[in-house]
Amino acid sequence: MSVETQTSPTTASITSPTTATSPITTATTTTTTTTENTNKPEIKKIKVSAEKTKNLYYFSDLTARYLDTEEFVNISGLGEAIAKVVTTIDYLKSKDVIKVEKIHTDSIPSVELMVRVSKGPKHQEYLKSMDERKSRSQLNEEAANASTNSDE
Repeated sequence: MSVETQTSPTTASITSPTTATSPITTATTTTTTTTENTNKPEIKKIKVSAEKTKNLYYFSDLTARYLDTEEFVNISGLGEAIAKVVTTIDYLKSKDVIKVEKIHTDSIPSVELMVRVSKGPKHQEYLKSMDERKSRSQLNEEAANASTNSDE
């Protein structure tokens, strides 16, 4: 295994693949390698998990919130979470909330899908509907709590 790195603050590159046990892998898997003297800000990355506790709306809303302040957001998932990444992207794209800028797949050390997105034409509308959905949810919770307290 041959790994070469340049350690200037603005330049880094890896010339050959590394294994999962390599200490360099953990340092480079979350950012794109090979940058050359540019002051590009890091792109926020949403790591989608296969957990059942976080649904489609969680990752969709998180993506929309990040895009409110960022130009691009990377959404990625490993293994079984890939289906959730695709569903999230498809949902947001069908509502014109996002535009897909880049799709990247990797299979070392495990299968990964990474999609770079930017704001779509209806991004602001989605943020408003998201806030309305949250306020309705809070009102429903308050009403449920009030009816529970009046039954006692």
